[in-house]
Amino acid sequence: MRCQELIREVEAGKVSPVYLFSGEENYLKEDALRRIKETLIKPEFSQFNYDLLSGKEISGTELLNKLLTLPAGGGRRLILIRDAQKLNPSVKEKIIEYLESPSQTSCLILWAPKVDLRKKFYATIEKQGESIAFYPLRDRELSLWVRDYLSRRKGKISAQALDLLIKRVGNNLGEMAGELEKLLIHIEKRREINLKDVESLVGAVKTYTIFALTDAIGKKREKEALGILSRMMDEGTPATEILYMIVRQFRFLLRTQNLLEKKFSENKIIQALAVRPFVVKNLIIQAKNFSLEKLIESFEDLLQAEIEIKSSIKTPRMILELLILKLCNS
Repeated sequence: MRCQELIREVEAGKVSPVYLFSGEENYLKEDALRRIKETLIKPEFSQFNYDLLSGKEISGTELLNKLLTLPAGGGRRLILIRDAQKLNPSVKEKIIEYLESPSQTSCLILWAPKVDLRKKFYATIEKQGESIAFYPLRDRELSLWVRDYLSRRKGKISAQALDLLIKRVGNNLGEMAGELEKLLIHIEKRREINLKDVESLVGAVKTYTIFALTDAIGKKREKEALGILSRMMDEGTPATEILYMIVRQFRFLLRTQNLLEKKFSENKIIQALAVRPFVVKNLIIQAKNFSLEKLIESFEDLLQAEIEIKSSIKTPRMILELLILKLCNS
């Protein structure tokens, strides 16, 4: 199930007995949790009907007792287990048994980062409950999220202003929400955010974003890319997220190079890739730095980096540094 489907169901009053929330986009997770909580629990009964538990500490018996306890004041109970990836095997077995006949007066949410859905525990939840993956929004999804956020507050934004806003803020939804609230206060009753508003009010919230990194790699600015990587790692950005975005960028570059060799115009490339015009302009510039053969070869380096991050004794930072050196010198 996609995040948008979950929100539609919750707004319609349909809440499943068991959910798996996985992925690295915590803003969307928190938003979905808030919506479910507001749907199930009256504020005055929150202390009785809502339990926040730790996957590392909860026992199977304690969890089942909470799930089978009747809610106070009607409604349903909500039990959230954070760090569900740390549940011990006996608790996981209890949850699998519980899934066969879950309580209709409780909702269990298992909260975890990226997980392997092929494993028995997660696969069972996906089959008998609901599994939602929350990942950072990209391109069109991010644009739609911004417009929806503003629409719910009776606001609008021009296309030019939206392009600049995304370029300056990136896809950190927490930071984006803060900038949007600031802009809404600034425009007051005018309700539409224009390019001038963004130019004057929104700075580059996070200079060292994933987009700046992929841009530096695509333009073969080795020193700049390594500097951005260092700062991102220091800020705690997961190595897997960084690698995912580098892979994604090189897939776009490969597709762009293919289209350029077929003599596609810039407008046709925009349509084919379904991304915003400024993104395609950048991709065309970057694609000129790589031959089609070198782009294809680069995926061997990307695959090797993925394998090493999962299994190598090298540090993730070292693996990504070596990858950047290879890509910038290919």
